[in-house]
Amino acid sequence: MMQKEFEDRAKFKVSAECYHMLIEPEYNASNLDKDEWVKEWKKQGGIQKAYDFERQNRVVLTKENKHQLEQFNVICGERDLYKKKAENLQKSASLNLKELQETEEELSDLRERYETLAEALIRKAAYYNDEELMDTAKTILGEKRYISFKLHNNLELTEEDKELILSNMK
Repeated sequence: MMQKEFEDRAKFKVSAECYHMLIEPEYNASNLDKDEWVKEWKKQGGIQKAYDFERQNRVVLTKENKHQLEQFNVICGERDLYKKKAENLQKSASLNLKELQETEEELSDLRERYETLAEALIRKAAYYNDEELMDTAKTILGEKRYISFKLHNNLELTEEDKELILSNMK
């Protein structure tokens, strides 16, 4: 007998678990036809057995649900903790990035000022014909920028400058 047939005959609804675990095994163990079996089942307290089974099953499910809810709350707590950590890391990274950008800007400004001073050194070294100042400026600017500055400002090239230009052309 199928669950629907049982429910129609007994005029009593049960869960699939109750039917398959309690009612169906009892029916299968019987030699009675469906209608007779349902009448006997009801007389022998079958409805109470089914009710007790459903209540017991609900208690078990409630305990399982309570346990699952506790696990869910623990997981949510962990998720919230990691979410907060991620937010803090994002804020920290954002602050670090901003600090890095500010430092790079300061460094760029300092480099520009340093190079401007080196260019002034080249002018003074050319005016006073001071090779030591010229070498210091060349060290600060680098050979390529040093030569470029001298060429753009029509400053006299030394023999060493000319040799540097020729060696770079090869």
